Amino acid sequence: MHMTAYDDVLEVAVDNHGYVTTRDAVTAGIDPVVLRKLAAAGRLERTAQGVYRVPILAGGAHSAYAEAVAWTRGRGVISHESALDLVDLCDVNPPLIHLTVPSNYAPRRRGGDQYRVWRRTLDPASIIIYDGLPVVRPADSIRECLAYGTDAQLLRQASEAAVREGFLTRGERASLDAEIDSRRQAGGRRR
Repeated sequence: MHMTAYDDVLEVAVDNHGYVTTRDAVTAGIDPVVLRKLAAAGRLERTAQGVYRVPILAGGAHSAYAEAVAWTRGRGVISHESALDLVDLCDVNPPLIHLTVPSNYAPRRRGGDQYRVWRRTLDPASIIIYDGLPVVRPADSIRECLAYGTDAQLLRQASEAAVREGFLTRGERASLDAEIDSRRQAGGRRR
C-alpha cells in the first residue's frame, strides 16, 4: 500500500500529540517543503516557525505542552509549575507554560509569548518522559516551584500526590516537606 506524504506526516504527528516540526519531518525522511505545501492547502496549521499542527488529530489535554516542546525544537523540558500540572500532582494553574532549555540555547521569540523560559542545563537524571513529553521529575519540579515561590499548600499537595503515584518515596516526601516548611518560615516570595 502506497502512503502519501500526508500519511507520513500523520504518522509522525500521532506520536507527538498532533504536532510535527521540520526537524521531525527531516528525521522521518519527509521533505520540509511538504509541510509548507500541506499548510498552504489547509491540511496543516502553522503554529510557530517550523511547528505545524494536524487539525484532524484531536488536541488532547497535553497538546499545549507538546506544542511548547516543539516550539523549542525539542530542546525544552516542561518544568516548574507546568510540570506539576502536566503530571497532575496539584491544583496549580500556571498562567504561562514553564520550559527549561539548555543554558546555551536561545529559543526564537516569535510564538513564545505564552511561555516562561528558564535557561539552565538539566541533569538527564532529573528528566522523565510523561505521556511522550520530557518533564522535570516531580521532586525537582517541587524544588523549582519552592524557589519560584509557589504556594506551600500546593507543593504539599504535589508531594502527597507524588508519593501516591509512585514518583516519590515517603522519605523523599518528608525531606521535601521539611524544605517547604523551612522556606515558608523564611518568607519565600514569588518572582
